Amino acid sequence: MTEKAPPPLTGLKVLDLSQVVGGPYCAMLLGDMGAEVIKIEPLEGDTSRQFGPPFQGGESTVFLGVNRNKRGMTLDLGRHEGQHIFYRLARDADIIVESFKPLTTKKWNIDYPFIRKMNPRIIYCSFSAFGGRGPYAHRPGIDPQCQAMSGLVDITGLPGLPPIKVGAPIVDTAAGSTGLQGILLALIARGQSGMGQHVEITLLNVCIALQASLVTRFFANGINPEKLGTETHFSVPSKYFETSDRKHISVSAVNERFWHKLCDLLELSHLKHDPRFKSNPQRVENRWELGPMLDKQFKTKTFDEWARLLAHAGIPYAPIYTYEEVFKDPQVIHNKVIIEMDHPTAGKVKTVSPPLKLSETPATFRKPPPLLGQHTTEILLELGYREDEVGALKEKKVIL
Repeated sequence: MTEKAPPPLTGLKVLDLSQVVGGPYCAMLLGDMGAEVIKIEPLEGDTSRQFGPPFQGGESTVFLGVNRNKRGMTLDLGRHEGQHIFYRLARDADIIVESFKPLTTKKWNIDYPFIRKMNPRIIYCSFSAFGGRGPYAHRPGIDPQCQAMSGLVDITGLPGLPPIKVGAPIVDTAAGSTGLQGILLALIARGQSGMGQHVEITLLNVCIALQASLVTRFFANGINPEKLGTETHFSVPSKYFETSDRKHISVSAVNERFWHKLCDLLELSHLKHDPRFKSNPQRVENRWELGPMLDKQFKTKTFDEWARLLAHAGIPYAPIYTYEEVFKDPQVIHNKVIIEMDHPTAGKVKTVSPPLKLSETPATFRKPPPLLGQHTTEILLELGYREDEVGALKEKKVIL
């Protein structure tokens, strides 16, 4: 078997100043792809270290989920000594990932214009809730506020019921992936020009972008999308149906071939020729008339019976899984979605692998999420500090 080449970002150095999920997830993906990542935390640690319960070996599971493949150090960036250490790191770095408010980075002299003067090749990736400039630039916010302001919450859930957000922090994670894209593009541009640049990731923009198809629909007709529960706005039928054994099955007949097959399976063949449902636009317009007919038929058989029939017909379907069921599914197991790492206090830690797979230069998982300040001394000695100087910095509480 041919030995795999090193991951594609091997040799790049990343300073991760970000906290919570979005920025750390981005920096973790860079680490998965071979970059050397140093996570720089304030003395009290990344805010997400306090997120829980549950905690595993005293470590927040949120923190464990987005901080592998990093060495960790503490640094008080509000102190001149801390800033001086950061400058020594930044001069030799390729990428900085941060999620401070703009006034904070400017006050501490660690913002992009300042760092660019000492390292013109730096790629400086900033994460913010609402943007680095504009009327909300200094307003704090995280995933739930961006889901709310983007319109996503308003179109999620059942008609007539209170607002509900998406269960997982999808904006944070999507922002982290978008940050990775921006950094990779900036690396390509640097390869051509020799110069770095500022990459700005705004969670609000990311959440609006996730809704691009619905937003375009809104601009076309001026109508705010209604809440549809488990249905979709663009094609009918596509929803979660209840079966005779009180389970639910996700079914999507997104073209006429699937629709005709579904009508036959449901013993509703006459609907294929009904002018109200003859094409997808008609079915979308008349979804509330069609829905009860389909609901009634799906309740005539069990989930397993429908699954067999739908699979044989080749119609898109899926069960509604709990997390416990997700990670027992044979396809999920085959896809190697979960990786396991040994952590010094949490023991065996399972986390989610990156969703992209590279055949020749795959991701590697070399380091578990760091303890708070675990590698501070090691990193400072590498920078050329003497042990007595490190001790003095600890006494001054510039580092832990």
